[in-house]
Amino acid sequence: MFPSRCVVTTLIVFAVSPAAADRGELTERSPYTLEPAEVRIGLTDVGLGLWGNELLERIEVSSHHLVWGGWAFGVPSYDVRAKFEFWRENGLSLSVASEFMRINLLPLVRDDDGSEMPESSPSELTFRVIPVEGWGAYAITDRLRLTAGVVYTNVALRGKTQAGPIDELGGSIGTSSLEWHATAQYRVSKSWHLIGGGRLLGFQKQWAEARVAEMVGEEDEGTASNETRIEGDALGVGGAWTVNFEAHLARKHFNLRFGVEYGNYHVPFVNFVAAQRGFLPTIDMYWRL
Repeated sequence: MFPSRCVVTTLIVFAVSPAAADRGELTERSPYTLEPAEVRIGLTDVGLGLWGNELLERIEVSSHHLVWGGWAFGVPSYDVRAKFEFWRENGLSLSVASEFMRINLLPLVRDDDGSEMPESSPSELTFRVIPVEGWGAYAITDRLRLTAGVVYTNVALRGKTQAGPIDELGGSIGTSSLEWHATAQYRVSKSWHLIGGGRLLGFQKQWAEARVAEMVGEEDEGTASNETRIEGDALGVGGAWTVNFEAHLARKHFNLRFGVEYGNYHVPFVNFVAAQRGFLPTIDMYWRL
């Protein structure tokens, strides 16, 4: 009985608490930023609205906290994202955003016994993700907003080592993509929003490259190198699409978004699009403090 009562009580508190007192915008997948000194704590990320002057108050910084958990396993991991809402006037908002995620995988392939590493051991092994985004939104009425955005993502796994007489043997594999986003957000009450939209893949390509370098000359004053690169759409998913429909509950602090999408499967964080299609539930939950 006790757990059931807790759930019922929690739902009642969310239902009767006052609605959010911000500008009325939802900040995810949109150009809008958090209020100055406002904190967003979600299932996968945390964010902060900067403050101090008019310029800083249009900037939001955030990070996927799950990535930083790699340090607990001895894997140096970093993730930082920033969004700048550079235009906010007459119902129109525009912003740019970018993120840098880097995970050093070298500790996972090195021995932990403290012994000296052989020359053939890798000297670099990193995983990197860099999305660059542009967003725009227009408030047609107090209840209806249209949003559009474009997201370019570059993902790479890089490594290099020394192999016998070769001073450097390295290479990388990766993928890059460009996606277009569009949504319509309708506020049906002070707390509830209905959101419908979709994504369209402009392009997605995979690539691989290799590099061989060797010092030349009596005192190694020069370098002779050779690089090879191949790329293409290995999965043939150009023009892939996804449509979605969601409901969003925005209370003073608590936010819950849930719904369903249909189309090509999409891998979050790296924005990788698969050839297969199907239905997927969507859910996000966070607090704005």
